[in-house]
Amino acid sequence: MSAADALAVLKKVPLFSMLTADEIRDIVAKTRIVHVEPGTEIFADAAPGDAMYVVIIGEMEIFKPIPTGGTRVLATLESRAVFGEMSLLTDEVRSAGARAKTKCSLLRIDRAAFRERLQANDIVALKMAAHLASVVAARLHAMDDEVVKLLSERSGPDREASTVPLYDIAEARDRVMMQWKVS
Repeated sequence: MSAADALAVLKKVPLFSMLTADEIRDIVAKTRIVHVEPGTEIFADAAPGDAMYVVIIGEMEIFKPIPTGGTRVLATLESRAVFGEMSLLTDEVRSAGARAKTKCSLLRIDRAAFRERLQANDIVALKMAAHLASVVAARLHAMDDEVVKLLSERSGPDREASTVPLYDIAEARDRVMMQWKVS
């Protein structure tokens, strides 16, 4: 995949929607495109975060280990989706793992380089940070709504609110994870 092909896809990524074509070219020039085969793990759950990724082509799975063993796929991401974005904003470990479902080309944006740009008040990095903050806020809002809904469904005068069945949590997770989809 050429830089021109990547640029054509990235112009349609919501994260870059506030950027000009020249600013997107600048991002591509200062990042790298990673090509991975199906089944390749990009990062593990609870691993240190060091980069964010944009799916240029292919499908990625976001997964979480479950306490009873195995993993649960939280979301399947396609072209134009962003994942691992929290690593650009915080020093926390990954909240889930990511692996290639199909052959993929990914744009990797390193945290160190991104933070250097932020410290220099680089307008591209500032625009990206503003967009990432809105994405995180939307996900948090959706999660809040789902928690309130679950609690209201499971509490009341005739119900004990001390436990929430696992299937309700899974259903809420599925609804919240729809926020990962690119519209």
